[in-house]
Amino acid sequence: MRRLAKELDDMKSIVSLLAVAPDRAIAVTWASELEKNGFAHHTADEIKKSLLVSVPSGVVMKCLGLLLMLYRTAMTSSSRQLSKTH
Repeated sequence: MRRLAKELDDMKSIVSLLAVAPDRAIAVTWASELEKNGFAHHTADEIKKSLLVSVPSGVVMKCLGLLLMLYRTAMTSSSRQLSKTH
């Protein structure tokens, strides 16, 4: 179960980088690799490093900000739902 949770977290961290990678060929190559083999041959860190080399830092920061905002919204929503059930 922990392995699946880690793989899901790794996949979440890479999806946004795949979406904003200016080098579409590299992004498509990594997406295909992940679809076929998951993380059997490459670690999430290797993939991130490869994608980050071609992504301008401003774009990365905007994506991180967006992800943080989405996370906070999800946590707030979850807290509200929990308080309604109790």
